[in-house]
Amino acid sequence: MFVNALIRVSDTLKQELFFAEVKQMATAHKKLEILTDFEEVALRRGLQKGLQKGLQKGLEEGRQENQRETAAKMKAKGFDVALIAELTGLTPADIAGL
Repeated sequence: MFVNALIRVSDTLKQELFFAEVKQMATAHKKLEILTDFEEVALRRGLQKGLQKGLQKGLEEGRQENQRETAAKMKAKGFDVALIAELTGLTPADIAGL
């Protein structure tokens, strides 16, 4: 394709314009590849951060759920609300809502 286009370009001015355009296209293509690589790295980093945040959030939610379950069991067994709050880290208001 490139050779066919080059053969069709006959005079010097057209050749200079042709080579300038090819150079511009090659430069643009290379920048596009670099941008794509950069975007891929950014995307991977973003996904990793998102997964880490999601995992941390899930672990925190699981810990809080465990605290509530433990507090509910303690409350059902007749433990003092102040003691439940001290041992689970929940507030007396949270415990009262269980």
